[in-house]
Amino acid sequence: MKATKRPSYRELLANPAQPTGVAWEAFPTNPQRGTLNFVTPERIAAAAKGIRNGRVFNLNWELTFPDPCLFHQKLGEHTFFDGLASTADQLNKFCLQTSTHWDALCAIHHPERGHYMGLKKITRPDANPIGVDQFAKQGIVGRGVLVDIARYLKKQGRRLTPISQDVITVADLKAALAAENAALEEGDILLCRTGWMTDWRTIPAFRHDVARNPLIPGLSGAAKIAEFLWDSGVAALACDTPTLEVFPFESDTDSLHHRLAVNLGMPLGKLFDLDALAASCSLERRYDFFFTSAPLNLPGAAGSPANALAVL
Repeated sequence: MKATKRPSYRELLANPAQPTGVAWEAFPTNPQRGTLNFVTPERIAAAAKGIRNGRVFNLNWELTFPDPCLFHQKLGEHTFFDGLASTADQLNKFCLQTSTHWDALCAIHHPERGHYMGLKKITRPDANPIGVDQFAKQGIVGRGVLVDIARYLKKQGRRLTPISQDVITVADLKAALAAENAALEEGDILLCRTGWMTDWRTIPAFRHDVARNPLIPGLSGAAKIAEFLWDSGVAALACDTPTLEVFPFESDTDSLHHRLAVNLGMPLGKLFDLDALAASCSLERRYDFFFTSAPLNLPGAAGSPANALAVL
């Protein structure tokens, strides 16, 4: 398939006409969708042809998790109405960036560069051109690839400590993909399993400990990670942790969030439930699948439940 014409990451770093490492001019036709422009109709059709047995995996954690919540968030209030003729319910005060979710490109703000495309502080949804509705218009659909860092590290005699700042390097990513015999293609949605959610499920004390002391292992914030993802043509990145990158972030001004969302326009997903998918991929020894996600079509929103599925 024809690759999207785009500068390399090193060319982005060396472009004197733009801030260092930004790709704000890379998508002139539909810039609001950022790296989702890598996903063409041709690539979606090819991904659908790769469905093997039709097994569907729900990648969404229950909306009632994590409990207790992290970062001062609160669970929504689920009200159930049992009427005479019908039953209805509603969810009040629900945070759009809890449980399994996507961050919109407006969710990340750089203290000097502002938001993606250089937009300044966004304060109202009706004045937000990079809300999550930009993802919802065509969904996030295409070839998914799972990089099972937790399984790879276990085979190496390592593991990420649940409450820690253990870092996943670009070398770890590349080695895990190589061990899976999984090659990234332009337009892929990359899902990274660290094992954080497995620990949350299996170590009850961990749930309260991490809420009190949110040290979270994750991807390094180094530029090499951004370079690898951009040059590979990754369209979106999601993880099974609350922060995707190691937390607290290694830098307040050059975090992976800044490098990917603000500089490159890459959608970031958090708290994806990848355990069952990972087990099946390991059994079949194949780590690519058809991926589909339908974020809420809520104009100007800074985030949305992912509503994500993987089809093998």
